[in-house]
Amino acid sequence: MGNQETLWFKKSDNKNKGNKMIKFLWILTMIGSVLGCLIVIFGVSGAYGAPQEAAAAAIGIAFAVIPYCLARAVSEKNYLTKKNVE
Repeated sequence: MGNQETLWFKKSDNKNKGNKMIKFLWILTMIGSVLGCLIVIFGVSGAYGAPQEAAAAAIGIAFAVIPYCLARAVSEKNYLTKKNVE
């Protein structure tokens, strides 16, 4: 039952699927960074006071940091999984 032929999937498919997900998350991180930068620039320049500037900066930073944390966590999980397998 543990033979490669009896499995309904190939082990290499899971490896490629993980790499595609990691690439997608890093691309999402790059897009989030650009959007966050634009939000900070336009939000701070169009603000009428310090609270609006702070809110725009916080939202802009969140657009960059949250996708980065997610992509980094998945990359580390993938790295540790590969390290434990070998």
